[in-house]
Amino acid sequence: MTRTRWGLGLVLGLILASIARTGGQAGAKLELRPQDHICIIGNQLAERLQYEGWLDTLLHARFPRHDLVIRNLGFSGDEVATRVR
Repeated sequence: MTRTRWGLGLVLGLILASIARTGGQAGAKLELRPQDHICIIGNQLAERLQYEGWLDTLLHARFPRHDLVIRNLGFSGDEVATRVR
């Protein structure tokens, strides 16, 4: 199994496990207040979000009067416990 398939399988497994654990019920809803700061952290997936801009656009369109601040701190190679930079 290639590394990409293994990673995708792991992510899918974690999502299914979390759904099974909660019984299919949705968790707490995201509540944003005016002047909130949103920080996106992660590895290459998060890093690619800064080049697309669709998530920022959706958040600003959904909450136009909140004056949200969105920062993307994604960096290729970052891991949960290790930051290579």
